[in-house]
Amino acid sequence: MKSLRVHLASRSYPIVVGRGAIRYALTLLRQRKHPVNTLCIVTTSIVRRLHGERFHQLLEHRGYPCKIVVIPDTESSKSITQYQRLLKHLILYRASSQSILIALGGGVVGDLVGFTAATFKRGIPYLQIPTTLLAQVDSAIGGKTAIDLPAGKNLVGAFYQPIGVISDTDCLGTLPTRQLRSGLAEVVKYGILGDPTLFRYVERHTDQLLSGTPEHLAWIVIRCAMAKARLVEQDEYDRRNIRMALNLGHTIGHAIEAAAAYSRRYDHGQAVAIGMVGAARLSQRLNLCSSSTVQRLTQLLRQLKLPIACPKVPPSSILAAMHHDKKFTSSGNRFVLPTRIGHVVIRSNIPDHMIHEVVCELAQAKPPRS
Repeated sequence: MKSLRVHLASRSYPIVVGRGAIRYALTLLRQRKHPVNTLCIVTTSIVRRLHGERFHQLLEHRGYPCKIVVIPDTESSKSITQYQRLLKHLILYRASSQSILIALGGGVVGDLVGFTAATFKRGIPYLQIPTTLLAQVDSAIGGKTAIDLPAGKNLVGAFYQPIGVISDTDCLGTLPTRQLRSGLAEVVKYGILGDPTLFRYVERHTDQLLSGTPEHLAWIVIRCAMAKARLVEQDEYDRRNIRMALNLGHTIGHAIEAAAAYSRRYDHGQAVAIGMVGAARLSQRLNLCSSSTVQRLTQLLRQLKLPIACPKVPPSSILAAMHHDKKFTSSGNRFVLPTRIGHVVIRSNIPDHMIHEVVCELAQAKPPRS
């Protein structure tokens, strides 16, 4: 197992990566200064069957009383309805400030659990145990928690750091192919925004990554976790435009998810892949990057069998959802744009006609006449 630390003063916590790492949860629990009242595992039915029951038995065997709450395995679980349902369970279980919520699952589970932990009784501890590649390389790290509204993703949330992130790479062996590819979209993102070595690694080991070779997956999880930890340390609350680089591909990507009504047509990783293509095309239009950079990104996404366009999603719906994005302010828009593989810039007030043209290209529709 590999271990690193997110250094945030009193909010610091470990990230542990490796096969069988889930057992490290017992070490974290033993290290708590105060006795643990109740543990509540939040997971999905599939993850419960694959990993949750065994983990539950491990905790109970070591003397930690534990409950399990199962939520639907869909983006719609990041909702006010599921948030209220989880709060009711915590009240029923008589949870207190000495209770710990455990997010066992992907990004949806992690976001919902983190937001619930941040707000229940003004904050209780929670532990991230991500079971998807996307969550292990990105969403479980950094303390961004949120639920969605019909108008857009992550519009209600809080910055609230976990007590630890445990990424058991054995869990990746049970992932469906589609979820594995979606996680690789976030890996590509890290390569573009600051790690050309990682980008080249993915280019050279595409077949091994798509087939789920454990050593290759472990390498990219550690590499991305280190990058995310360093960015979070520099800009925990996303106020200095440092952490914002992590939003590469997300402005358009989130809008595609919302425009598709959070259906299974485009999951988060697929939408981010399309969003990165859109960001690269915007950058090329602004003469910030070359056509070869756009082509290299597009080629890698194709090799990873990720979408680079979103036909049948109305451009008008994407544009409308985009204006609810947190990166759009009253003074204009903001985009993270690649200038080359390994470097990005943040640009504001990009001309509307360029954004419209790119969105129409992605939706494979004709742009409206000006």
